[in-house]
Amino acid sequence: MQKLTAAGFDVIAVPGSGMKTFSITTHGANGGTSQAAAQDIADFIRGENAAVVCQRVFGAGGGDDLETGGEPAGWPVTRLLGNGVGRGAPAICHTHAVSGAPVSRLRLDGEVVGTLFEEEDIRYCLLGNLRPPDIGAPRRDQARAVLEKMERALESAGMSMTAVVRTWFFLDRIP
Repeated sequence: MQKLTAAGFDVIAVPGSGMKTFSITTHGANGGTSQAAAQDIADFIRGENAAVVCQRVFGAGGGDDLETGGEPAGWPVTRLLGNGVGRGAPAICHTHAVSGAPVSRLRLDGEVVGTLFEEEDIRYCLLGNLRPPDIGAPRRDQARAVLEKMERALESAGMSMTAVVRTWFFLDRIP
């Protein structure tokens, strides 16, 4: 494992057998989601011959313009706002990338919701950008809709919920 620090972002690089993963974190306080930082990260990723597999953006600001010039990203981007992560808060962006493994995108209902890649005998499917169709619906219905969407996405990748190793839920209120 190797830790690198650059202007505006930190990188943890983990080599595997043939594949290398990169966890890149930007912080709004040091310009993490500015155009210059986004360009620096895109240059770093290209320099490593890597591909973005997903992003999580906490707070307001960019993230999906990393390599796309403002167009919708070609990878899943999950945006989170709420409970202290408001529209006025600086964004913190976590980008996950890989090199040494071909990646393919998973689409559901016309949107990119996942990335598939393999390392030896391990097949990865990283999902993101899964939202309920109606954020005004009761929470129970929202959760059910997202879990059903997750199940459909996994099935389209030839997987099932039994293949899930880890999942994160971002809750703004826990009763």
